[in-house]
Amino acid sequence: MLFFNGNIDLRNFRTRLNELKRINPGMCSVELFLLPRDYVLQEGLPKEGKTILSTATAQELGKLLSRHNIRFFQAHYPWQLRPADALGDYFRQTVQFCAQAAETADIEHTTINHHIATKALQGSAVFREPGFRRRLITAAETEALFAKTIIRDERADVELLLENNNVVGERTPNGLTVNMIDTVAEDFAERAGIDGICLDWGHAWTTVEYFRQQEQAENMEAVRKIYGGAPSSCRTMTAFFKKLSPRIRWLHVNDEVHALKHLGLVPGSGRVDWNEFFSCVGTLKRDVPATLEIAESYKPGNVGMVKKGLEFLSGAEKTG
Repeated sequence: MLFFNGNIDLRNFRTRLNELKRINPGMCSVELFLLPRDYVLQEGLPKEGKTILSTATAQELGKLLSRHNIRFFQAHYPWQLRPADALGDYFRQTVQFCAQAAETADIEHTTINHHIATKALQGSAVFREPGFRRRLITAAETEALFAKTIIRDERADVELLLENNNVVGERTPNGLTVNMIDTVAEDFAERAGIDGICLDWGHAWTTVEYFRQQEQAENMEAVRKIYGGAPSSCRTMTAFFKKLSPRIRWLHVNDEVHALKHLGLVPGSGRVDWNEFFSCVGTLKRDVPATLEIAESYKPGNVGMVKKGLEFLSGAEKTG
């Protein structure tokens, strides 16, 4: 596996691939972390490419992936955006870009993962309104159906994955994380047409830790109204994992120390129980690609963070 997190800057991308190939010759998967700026008109680009997500860039990226024998490719749709933004044009650009890059590189498995963009609602009184959970699920289904329609329209061999959010803010846990875990594994996936789950282990840990700390606290009022307490799926990481495991198609891996701060630390430097991690992922029924999402690790010169994380995980897997 290749543990990688970068952006669309191909010079940076090329440098990162070369660095990571040296420390992990067997790497075979890549995550491309897209940002809202990648959808903005930029100067100095080929005329046929209005944004940096152009056919020329996709083909060049595909050549890089092919050169490094990458088999699994994931585009991380900007968490700040929804598939329906700009009448779906941003998401369509993403699908076209991924399909072109994958075709050039002859990629075995291509996915686009996205978040339901409810993060901006943190602290909002809407979490306490009756019917919020139902409306949230309806919104998630609508977004996913819209995204899948675009994928089918483009006839792209691309899977759509939904990623669990982290807990942020001071008063309420993130609505999607809480609501997704007890719904998406059952009938939500069929109704919305998503192809699977991108399980972010650090995000999940913040959710479980939040409930561990706050179950009796006053700011759990909204959750108690919805669930009568912490959902059973949030009580341990193993429970969280088991709830989603049949649909997991990709893993994001990092360490964390605080329920309300998603820091994306190097594995081994936080409070995640890595024995539990390997015990869980060892039960997966299929090979699942993973990326090591460490904050700032995508920048040139920070490859040492990735190397440290890989070395720790290798040792933890052997001793776990």
